[in-house]
Amino acid sequence: MLLQVLSNVLKDAGYDVATANDGLEALYSINTFHITDNPFTVVVLDENMPKLNCLALSERLEHLNISMPMIIIKAKNNEGNNRLPAKENILFLETPIAKDELLSKIRILVENSLNSKQAEN
Repeated sequence: MLLQVLSNVLKDAGYDVATANDGLEALYSINTFHITDNPFTVVVLDENMPKLNCLALSERLEHLNISMPMIIIKAKNNEGNNRLPAKENILFLETPIAKDELLSKIRILVENSLNSKQAEN
């Protein structure tokens, strides 16, 4: 249900959205789009996705040399066993998620990503 709600919020805000039902499906989609030179701008993940949690997914992406901004959604007051190391391109949101906060975090990550790419060129 959260997947559908977030997808609708992002589509209503004008973003192109691809969804995945679990971490393995997300890994496949991210890798597929990355190798076609049409990478995702930002990825929104649940901390405890089935089949491949966000930590395992992050590690696999790192192994594939794929780096992208991420928003990790976690349950409020959940310390979790699979905390990602702090990185500037990873932001955390706790449930319940406010629409404005989600969109604000995405804008921040998109702007940072664009600024980083411009600095590389």
